[in-house]
Amino acid sequence: MVKGEFDTAVLPNELVVKQGNLRVGVINGYTVIPQNDPLALLTVARQLDVDILVWGGTHKVEAYTLDGKFFVNPGSATGAYNTNDMFDMEDELEHEAEEEDKQEDEQEDEQEDKQEDKQEDKQEEKQNDESLFIEPVEPNPTFCLLDIQGSVCTLYIYTHLDGEVKVDKISYRKE
Repeated sequence: MVKGEFDTAVLPNELVVKQGNLRVGVINGYTVIPQNDPLALLTVARQLDVDILVWGGTHKVEAYTLDGKFFVNPGSATGAYNTNDMFDMEDELEHEAEEEDKQEDEQEDEQEDKQEDKQEDKQEEKQNDESLFIEPVEPNPTFCLLDIQGSVCTLYIYTHLDGEVKVDKISYRKE
């Protein structure tokens, strides 16, 4: 490591920059609760009084307009995994398993045949013995460029897919 003047730098949680006729806010997505929620992001954009809000933390590229404001999540330049996706998938699988257990319990109450009960118990034991492994979704490296001219912002999204770079272009005009 090289010691320098930025070793103890304290970076702000938010930054607002005026470019052309547009105000651009940049925040860390972890400061938004619930995380990545469009209405929560809209609230932040209104509080910062910005036309464009750039946030991150999800490692997924996103761009959309909501209530006259433009929202940009640049994704991950390195293609890093987002562990939150894995936890969300685990929560969803647990919820599905709970629903299945509930349905199975209802079915068991209706069944009087002991033989069927024994078979279901064996299936449940087998399911419980199997370890839960969640295959992560392969992330794609992305980065974004904002081209601001007056009241118009053109967003270029570069995504690395299957060994090639794909470029998408989205325009936003301040109302």
